[in-house]
Amino acid sequence: MGKEMVASKFLFSIEDKLTDPTTPKWLKLCGITSFKFGGEDETAETNSFCKQGFKGQMVVQRGWKLEFEANYLEDIATGERDAGQALIDKLAKELDQAAQTRLKMITPSKKHGFYILGAPSISDMGGGTNDIASWNFSWVIDGKIEEFTPTATDLTEFND
Repeated sequence: MGKEMVASKFLFSIEDKLTDPTTPKWLKLCGITSFKFGGEDETAETNSFCKQGFKGQMVVQRGWKLEFEANYLEDIATGERDAGQALIDKLAKELDQAAQTRLKMITPSKKHGFYILGAPSISDMGGGTNDIASWNFSWVIDGKIEEFTPTATDLTEFND
């Protein structure tokens, strides 16, 4: 029987194909404070006399987006950004296929994983006098989400 899960137990990483295209590497995404899926469906009408006055429609296209809220992470001494956040910032400046890569999402049980092809879009960033600086982004998903069963190799980037 399923039970409630704490959202902070979900793990996220991003595939870095820019540093070495021949050997992509997964970078842990740190600083995430919340995430949520959103979606929209396109429908086609299937109305006919046979529907006896009830509206007929069929889902013909689905689109998804992931929204992330996070804390901005930077080493104050060196200026070095968190590697995952820096990669997202870099990809968010690109267009077309150059902006695309995969996110990996692992559920709290570590028995379900998802590869999510898409591209990032930086959204709100900032804060106030007594706030931790925020760094938020959207992940616009391209195509179907691929489910997989994680192995120890799939979890390597999460081993601190």
